[in-house]
Amino acid sequence: MLLVYCKKVTNRAGYVFNLIFETILGTEFEITSDTDFFANYNGSKVCYNSTKFTDDCIFVKSTELLFQHSIYIPDTYCFDWDGVSAFFDTNNSDADLPFDIFAASFYLVSRYEEYLPFKADSMGCYDVSNSLAFKNGFLEKPVIDIWAWRLADVIHKKFPLWGMPKRYFNFITTVNIGQAYKYKRIGMLRTIYGYFHDALKRDWPHVKQRTQVLLNLQPDPYDNYETIVNISAQYSHKLVFWALMCDYSPYDHNISYRNQHLRDMLKNLADFGKVGIAMSYESEGELQTQTAETERLADILHKPVIRSRFNNQKFMLPLDYKNLNKIGIEKDFSMGYRNTVGFRAGTCTPFHLFNIDADREYPLLVYPTPLPEPLLSSHSASEAVELTKKVIAEVDAVDGTFVNTWKLDTLSNPDKIQAFEETLALCKSTKDNNQLKNR
Repeated sequence: MLLVYCKKVTNRAGYVFNLIFETILGTEFEITSDTDFFANYNGSKVCYNSTKFTDDCIFVKSTELLFQHSIYIPDTYCFDWDGVSAFFDTNNSDADLPFDIFAASFYLVSRYEEYLPFKADSMGCYDVSNSLAFKNGFLEKPVIDIWAWRLADVIHKKFPLWGMPKRYFNFITTVNIGQAYKYKRIGMLRTIYGYFHDALKRDWPHVKQRTQVLLNLQPDPYDNYETIVNISAQYSHKLVFWALMCDYSPYDHNISYRNQHLRDMLKNLADFGKVGIAMSYESEGELQTQTAETERLADILHKPVIRSRFNNQKFMLPLDYKNLNKIGIEKDFSMGYRNTVGFRAGTCTPFHLFNIDADREYPLLVYPTPLPEPLLSSHSASEAVELTKKVIAEVDAVDGTFVNTWKLDTLSNPDKIQAFEETLALCKSTKDNNQLKNR
């Protein structure tokens, strides 16, 4: 077992020790503030303190972030640590690491910078341009995982009897049903508007396609659920589907949650995978709306809804995650940027939310989503596959969890459905090879 010394075990410190040692490295550890007990302990041990008081330990010099209760703007000067960025440089010759790994990890994973004043994007949310990781070029690296495994190497070299932890690459593929059908079952008014819109643009191919679908001469372009499920079954992988349960709005275009065809389809999908709630664009910050949308889906599925995703990744911290905790959501898949590839929280490992305002950890498990669906939609099929390969390689290097999301309308494109299958094949082969490598 690993013993960790910390002069004052605050909620912040306890949370980040759990993140590094238990969640990422999967190793047992114990925390102590007793200097004599720590000094006399004969096993592997890490000292997190301002000074080193015994030689037979790994020493990580502490900064003050984890011992504070207030929110302030810290010095986050970044430097290179053997090819990976780091910050909170401690400049101490006794230290076994050149920076405070625990404070830096807490800063990123808690989204500390989102509690500070920031410039909002066009949706009023936190913009990636504010991010320390974006500004310093390490957004596309799961740096917390990289740091944690380097720390494990340092511990193992000093204490060879401490077994190096093992974990394995995993992946989760999700499909966002933003609009269940393109032409069918959308209602007469929307159909008439669609005809006028296409006619004014002289978009005759769409006029023809709409007419053929409505006359049952060809299937609706978005009605390819069976194909999507069959492809995932080939790789023994169950998908997660996101269902919109809101009223129609300029931003959310799904058909009515009361529509029996939609309800039956969602029940059917729940037999082949998982179905979670896609929180609507207008639900941001609105507990009552988020609760109503979640309850609508639970009513259809006849069971509690425990998975969520904010549509367009439009949410605010910590308010919306506090709301999810109140609603009973157990897993959220929104932790990414809607227009940029990257690890928003600095990790590819699912983690429990820490609310800095309340100074406590919540049960909500947050899944990093480094590859935004709009990029997969806007790029060509081959480019989408290449983007995915790069992210998978980063996650595989630290044996993490890769989450990717596809839009239903994107998968109506034959080239994109092929890219979807290539991605699943790549994920499955990466997982198989990773398990062989780490045996």
